[in-house]
Amino acid sequence: METNLRQLARILTDDGWTCTLRVADGRPLLRVVDARVPVLGETIAVALVPDAGGGPAAWFRSSTGVLLGPCDDPGRAATGVRVLLGPWVARALGAGRRSGTGLRNE
Repeated sequence: METNLRQLARILTDDGWTCTLRVADGRPLLRVVDARVPVLGETIAVALVPDAGGGPAAWFRSSTGVLLGPCDDPGRAATGVRVLLGPWVARALGAGRRSGTGLRNE
């Protein structure tokens, strides 16, 4: 599971995201943030879900339960992370530009 998260982290890091691998309650987790807006992020775990044949399949799962992509396709999961976080980051950065002081309200 940790290996899968490391593969995903490499892809996301190459895309400019900041990724931190950690362990909580014995489970590896990947925290993904945009360094410009570190208060917004997603924590990703690996979950076993039933595949078409009823057997277990490893998938990347967001902290909200969204299945981002199978572990054998980390590129698909990276796209899922971009779809989840991209609009939030864009909105936060837009708000910062309007206030003129970053993300803080004046």
